Amino acid sequence: MKLFNDIMLILRKIVMKGPVKEGGRNPYVDWVAILLISLVLTILLVLNGVNLFFRINTIEVKTDKPATGVVADIFDEKVLEEVINNFENRASLSDNARKSYKTLPDPSI
Repeated sequence: MKLFNDIMLILRKIVMKGPVKEGGRNPYVDWVAILLISLVLTILLVLNGVNLFFRINTIEVKTDKPATGVVADIFDEKVLEEVINNFENRASLSDNARKSYKTLPDPSI
């Protein structure tokens, strides 16, 4: 237990002498800490991405199921005609609503 207390005392002295004591009081120290932490996290994320990229390219990372081909739907002209008719009906309704729109007269005139 004495060894643990000695180690904690040494660590406490190191931390209190350094910039940690100024944290929260000195904005410069706060910004430096934020930037350093951000830089370290960015470097770790980039290295992880590069590692994953090379592992995938060397086929170390495998999927559980083999990839299957995409099954294409058969083109149906009836469905296409229905869609075209639907859009033509919507366009005509929109055009009729736009042409027949009447505003109320301005009472201030």
